[in-house]
Amino acid sequence: MCVPPEEGVRVFQTIGTTGIPVKVMLNKKDWTVHFHEQFMHFMNSYGIGTSDILYVPFGYGLYIAWWGFQAALEQAGVMIVPGANVKSTKKVIEYIWGARFYDDIGSSEISNFGFECIFQKGTHVNENMFYAECLDPDTLEPVDDGQVGELVLSNLCTETMPLIRYRKCYSEH
Repeated sequence: MCVPPEEGVRVFQTIGTTGIPVKVMLNKKDWTVHFHEQFMHFMNSYGIGTSDILYVPFGYGLYIAWWGFQAALEQAGVMIVPGANVKSTKKVIEYIWGARFYDDIGSSEISNFGFECIFQKGTHVNENMFYAECLDPDTLEPVDDGQVGELVLSNLCTETMPLIRYRKCYSEH
């Protein structure tokens, strides 16, 4: 942590998939300013406007997944409807409302660093807030274009818990 605990306004926790769950604290600026700015990229890329209604298919708990997105879009004036993430619900909403669903990517530790745009042809890195590198996991040297490597990220704006060259390791690397 790079701020004292008394500055924290939100605490989340990873689900501990690769070991012991990690607690993540955010200060007011990270929660209300940085998350808002970050998710405005998502909102614009998804084509969401303030007259839209956002259905959030998520069971809320200690992990951060939808909390930041919902808070930012509420701050922007979008109506939020919470609900359960059930495949049949998604299909009904797509069919009845003609709604489109979009993906994002992130983790509790580094936050949501990527999003899918209206063209839905892959995930984009939010490059004004994150620096992404694709490295060889053994040498930590950059891999050539088109080669498989490990995604390494630096968060360029978080005050509470900035991560530089963050590697979410799943093995002995």
